[in-house]
Amino acid sequence: GYINARSALDWAEAHFRPTQLVVAGASAGSIAAPFYGQLLARAWPQADVAVISDASGGYRSGAVNGLLHTWGTPQILRQAGDYDQLAAETADFEDLTIQAGLRAKQLRFLHYNTARDESQRFFLSLLGAAADADLVTKIRANEADIRSELPGRFTSFTDTGVEHMILAYPRFYERAVAGTSFRDMVAAFLDGDVRPAVDCGICQQ
Repeated sequence: GYINARSALDWAEAHFRPTQLVVAGASAGSIAAPFYGQLLARAWPQADVAVISDASGGYRSGAVNGLLHTWGTPQILRQAGDYDQLAAETADFEDLTIQAGLRAKQLRFLHYNTARDESQRFFLSLLGAAADADLVTKIRANEADIRSELPGRFTSFTDTGVEHMILAYPRFYERAVAGTSFRDMVAAFLDGDVRPAVDCGICQQ
């Protein structure tokens, strides 16, 4: 999809001068969202750019790097530029967020995941990784990696349940953890308020 996206971005650069941009992706689309956020930030360096990644935070597996190579991701990153310091032989999904954030200081990031996301557990099993109820541990570890590199610019909402994705569903307006609704957290995030991470703790289903 990069060729089509690049064509659309070239057209947009010639026709728009936005001051605020939001990049949102769900499932596999959320993996690429930081990359496209960085491209938008480079195209409009004065714009405020917020990136929301929905339901891809648990893929903590050495097999992820091989998947990126299968998709041709290293080649795309080289074409796009700005990713020359990314170690292609070890890169994972979290590195895409970290590298995007390091290269575009106006970027901020929000992740949403459910603690027992059935789809993420299924895809982890295809990667040969343990896909048991400990998915939430993988999610938290990945979030910690990003947070340590992008302090103050990354936050997350880890919810109870097994559902995969929230952005396109009514539960976007319904879900809350520890008194904080996801809808309200997103609204604050889009206004520039990167609130502390919300986590379901024991995360009963």
